[in-house]
Amino acid sequence: MRPNTEERVNSEIPKSPWESFHTHTRYCVYKGLSNPNCALIFSTWAGVAHGPAINNAGSPGAELTRLGRSSMLEVLSQDYIRTARSKGLNEFVVVFKHAFRNALIPIITLLGLRIPWLFGGAVITETVFAWPGIGQLLVRSIYGRDFPVVEGIVLILAFLVTTTNLIVDISYLFIDPRIQYN
Repeated sequence: MRPNTEERVNSEIPKSPWESFHTHTRYCVYKGLSNPNCALIFSTWAGVAHGPAINNAGSPGAELTRLGRSSMLEVLSQDYIRTARSKGLNEFVVVFKHAFRNALIPIITLLGLRIPWLFGGAVITETVFAWPGIGQLLVRSIYGRDFPVVEGIVLILAFLVTTTNLIVDISYLFIDPRIQYN
């Protein structure tokens, strides 16, 4: 039995913009989670994505937070911060313009040192969670004795690490005006 025109037109009109977005893109947005298909997709994605994210970001995130707190406390106890406060500057200006920029130096240094660690962690994460990527390609190439691929991946990673170190060194110029390269 063929539906009449009105039923067919009503069935093609989405109920809400969130349903339309999900229908066309298959992405779930916040309001679309009430849809059973969206909830299934979201729960599957959440279970898969949280493990690697915690694995790669947990330890460096905690380390950067601890270093940021300790460097900020150290900078806030400096004489020039007391001078800025005694001049009557707003606390927001004192903290974010004077103290935060000087507290960022060790944080950016540690962040630059953690980038190679994240690349190594990606190799382990992609292998453990069976995600296709450059880390899993490296492991498969090592086991398969495909040395040109191994050399290429190591060259790419070395380039990324060197570029990261260069970016960290250049960012020192913008953060702390006392640092100058001749």
